Amino acid sequence: MRFPLYAALALLIPAYAHAQSLQFDTAPAAPISSGPQAPDGIKWLQNKPMTVFDLGMMELTQTANQLAESVSGLRGAVAELQDNSNTIAISFYAGLPYTTDVCKSTLRQMRDGMFAQRGNPERLARELSSYFISYGPTDPTRPSTIGAELLQMMRVAVYMQGGMCEANLTDDAITEQRDATSAAEAPPVAPPTAPPVAPPAAPNRTRAR
Repeated sequence: MRFPLYAALALLIPAYAHAQSLQFDTAPAAPISSGPQAPDGIKWLQNKPMTVFDLGMMELTQTANQLAESVSGLRGAVAELQDNSNTIAISFYAGLPYTTDVCKSTLRQMRDGMFAQRGNPERLARELSSYFISYGPTDPTRPSTIGAELLQMMRVAVYMQGGMCEANLTDDAITEQRDATSAAEAPPVAPPTAPPVAPPAAPNRTRAR
């Protein structure tokens, strides 16, 4: 018959505690180790709390990076809150010259691959909220609008050499922005033209008298 583990623990723990009490009653206290202390910057970081929003953004970034690794030409991805536009952008970075067709096709591939439920806004909202509220017990004060708000704020973007394109999660419309300072495609050059040639002088048809 197998001896239950909890029963063994019940017997061993009191004995271990008694031995420890005897040891500390007779032995001098060990000196407190004064090891190297963390520098001020690290201490500051250690004292800052991580929010549920931070954890959700980390989850989005991890998922986006895993997807980017499966596509040739993509260097990585990041999810970030753009305070100036109140937008959550999931940005993919490609080391390719910008072309409209490649940017749009890559954006559709990344968006559809990451958010397979985009055809159903209600299910998509629940999927988005799961990135942020899957930690810890259910909080009765949690707003029920988190998923819908994330859906409204979130965009997917693809950055390439010379431009970018972006779209929201449910609309098929894609906007583009060209970067004229780092355009990957040279502007068209007018074909060379030959200098104008003067027409030949008309022959002198005056007869000598």
